[in-house]
Amino acid sequence: MRPLGILFDESDSLLRTEQSLVNMAGHALWLPHFTPISLDHLHFVHHLLQSFCELDSCCTITGIYPAHIAGVLTSYYHTSPVIGRLYIARTPSSILDNIYRKADTFAIGLFQLHVTDWEEYEVFPDYSNYAITFEDVIVCFSFAIVDVSTTCGSKFIINLTEFIWYHLCEFGFEMHAIVCVPLGTPTVSTPKSS
Repeated sequence: MRPLGILFDESDSLLRTEQSLVNMAGHALWLPHFTPISLDHLHFVHHLLQSFCELDSCCTITGIYPAHIAGVLTSYYHTSPVIGRLYIARTPSSILDNIYRKADTFAIGLFQLHVTDWEEYEVFPDYSNYAITFEDVIVCFSFAIVDVSTTCGSKFIINLTEFIWYHLCEFGFEMHAIVCVPLGTPTVSTPKSS
């Protein structure tokens, strides 16, 4: 997927800015952050993002679930818990191979993924729906693969989130995402107004 025909350029400028501020001011974070209002499935999401981060994958979760835990929406359920969209930067990996093949089931660490609604995205290789199981909890995700100009790892996550916000949102509204940032800040929720 190329939002507005543009490749994500793998900038890590926002992470480098954050690192510089932490070096100067201790544990201060430049990112706006909030204390989640609701913790439903936050443990699940934290571990999933940590698993992607440990695999040096660049990804971010946007949509209804981040808005729910920020207190903007009262629910994120459809017929089952639906977390929202997980954007993953296109890089060579077995994870993406499984997603592109629309593999029926595969694992990422302790998570078991099972494709759902296969026919909906049959002709759209960059999109998939998966039910993910972890510790007897099952939640649904919509995956979207974002084209990048070269190789992109976990240190580019903050910039990927900004890229998604900037190039995919057509209307002005408060946007939220959940990211896993390497360097000891495992889960940062970042609201942004547009």
